[in-house]
Amino acid sequence: MRRLPDRVMAALLVLSGLALFTASLRAQSTFVYVNNSPNFPGANSVSGFSADDNGALTAIGAFPTLGNGNGVGFIASNRITTTGNFLYASNDGSNNISGFSIDTSTGALTLVPGSPFAIGGGGSQGISLAATPNGQFLYAAAALGNFISAFEIEANGALTLVAGFPIAAGGSPDGIEVSPDGKFLAVTLPGTGVAMFSIASDGTLTLVTGSPFPAGPAAVSVDINCASSLLFAANGSTTSTTVSVFTIGPDGVLSAVAGSPFTFTGGINSGVNVLSPDDQHLFVSNQDSNTITALNVASAGNLAQVTGSPFGIPLAGHQPFSMATNQAGTLLYVLDSPTTIPGKEVVAFNIASSGALSPVPGSGSSPELGRGGMTVFPPKACASFAPLPTITSISPSSGTQGQTISNFTVNGSNFQPASTLSFKGSPADISVTYVSRTASQIVASLIIAPGAAPGARDVIITNPDGQMVTFRDAFQVLPSCSVSSINIDKSFSNGVISGSVSGSTCEVTITLQNLKNFWTNFTISTVRSVTVTPLGEDQNLYAKFGLLPPSSFLPLPPGKSVSFVVRFSKPGEAVSVFSNPTMDTGIAAGVMNIVQAILNLLPLGSAPVLVIDDYQKLADLLPKTPDLQAAISNLFRNSPDTAKSAKDILRFFNNNDELIKFAFLASELGFNTGSEVIKGLFEFPFRIVNSLVAIFGNLRTAFFQFPAGSISFVAR
Repeated sequence: MRRLPDRVMAALLVLSGLALFTASLRAQSTFVYVNNSPNFPGANSVSGFSADDNGALTAIGAFPTLGNGNGVGFIASNRITTTGNFLYASNDGSNNISGFSIDTSTGALTLVPGSPFAIGGGGSQGISLAATPNGQFLYAAAALGNFISAFEIEANGALTLVAGFPIAAGGSPDGIEVSPDGKFLAVTLPGTGVAMFSIASDGTLTLVTGSPFPAGPAAVSVDINCASSLLFAANGSTTSTTVSVFTIGPDGVLSAVAGSPFTFTGGINSGVNVLSPDDQHLFVSNQDSNTITALNVASAGNLAQVTGSPFGIPLAGHQPFSMATNQAGTLLYVLDSPTTIPGKEVVAFNIASSGALSPVPGSGSSPELGRGGMTVFPPKACASFAPLPTITSISPSSGTQGQTISNFTVNGSNFQPASTLSFKGSPADISVTYVSRTASQIVASLIIAPGAAPGARDVIITNPDGQMVTFRDAFQVLPSCSVSSINIDKSFSNGVISGSVSGSTCEVTITLQNLKNFWTNFTISTVRSVTVTPLGEDQNLYAKFGLLPPSSFLPLPPGKSVSFVVRFSKPGEAVSVFSNPTMDTGIAAGVMNIVQAILNLLPLGSAPVLVIDDYQKLADLLPKTPDLQAAISNLFRNSPDTAKSAKDILRFFNNNDELIKFAFLASELGFNTGSEVIKGLFEFPFRIVNSLVAIFGNLRTAFFQFPAGSISFVAR
């Protein structure tokens, strides 16, 4: 191949770099999302819009949440939020939260696994959401239930309720916000004030001393500046725009700034307050006057009205419900609602450097949106956090009571020199002494207490900045072992199955062997607390499908053995393996045997042999070939019904659709043939039965039984 000149290569690299740069620009597109929350029990959805640089919106689509809306509730409850590349929307009517991954190029949403996630109680007057800045935890405050739930955000966006939640909120929560430094959760309690909670590294909350703090007549909405030093709470008022402003102490205690609460004329019934990305301006919605009050924010938190404020919304008979700015701080989006008819729309305002607002000409989304709140992606960005730590593997994955493990290794990324290792469950049961800590690996010496409770432990790495990662149920504490030997009982093997044992008496590897020249199913049962784990785990296809290969396959190649790691702790514990090729233990063996019998009759040039890797494709074929499936079920009964099976096979060969599918599968498995060849070979369906007779013996005798047997491994 001719080598391209260096200058050409350089040009191509520049072009590819420009392409990547362009792609990164596209990935920073702005999207607006609305939680529709229709009237109960309407199916909820999130409507998405792409926004151009001028603020104009183009609909992306409506994305079902698989939860229900409620249609009523507190105005300032921010029922939708984003963190990282995930979006979360609360479903007031079904008391759960839906999580979505965001396609940063198109804005399309995809539900995360397990969505929606229950909040742990009722919340139908509004479930307000807020995430920690590092994307590790999501908090949900339920207005009707008067409680707060905390969730750990998994790597795939799924939510796991933090132990001990929900907790009491101290009143009926409306708006909530996490401070940008990740230390505190602020919760407005209308008529009571603002409650402050400190956030621990594991996501748990502790009420700040003196909380809740009085915050004017009816604090409903809350926002916090990027420095985490000032808190702003809009107050509902029938005569004016009112905002309470506080300094936030290092312990989370709120202190009102001089002049707070600040009152401004021209707006009526302030509902939602939102800071600009640079924290220089505060925008406050006025429900009853359909206006937005714009305020200048001084460094000490004092507020002054922007010239020309409040600014009217160019939709008569409406009232603003929710607001958000774009990340650049040049546009303010407002979810506005008609006061007399259902249906809302998003309108946009240009934000001048002075904080003054001017409507974007022609802006506005399609009507008939809901009242569940609005968010903009990407959101306001304050401090940049170090990347979250990750765990990819640990070794070893278990230890026994009283054991010392000198080199327990955690592999991953974004660890720090002072990162800590802990085990959730009974952490005092396992002591940790560090051997080495690098960015990608932590090695420690563990001492497991003699009385440590047996069972699974979460492995947790916590960085000095508070960011942490949890590897769930990754480490097993095993009971101490008093086993002296393992006995193999072959009394009931029936010449069908055998096995061997290797390793110590407490943790052994058992390897199973089929003594017959046909595929057979196997099942495993245990006595007492013995644990059995496939060697190779999910890569062990024999264990996954419960299949033992014909004896002609032995010895199996490395990595393909039918082996299990068995952990014993006390005499009398046992593992029994039952081998049986019939439908009593599943259809897998029947599938492999009948397809092998068919392949044996085809003119393929060489003897075809099915292997374990083929089974999944065969299993996928069965629902598409019901006649073949019926033939297997009838033939591999405990007493074979060869007559019915032959009729099923005859129907199979007369069904062109099934034959074509089978021929295509044979080709995929490397056995090239056509459906007509198969059909021509089997004018007499008993040929397949005869092919199976060559494997199993005479199936046509009334007393024939497929051979079955069992073997046991008993601790002594």
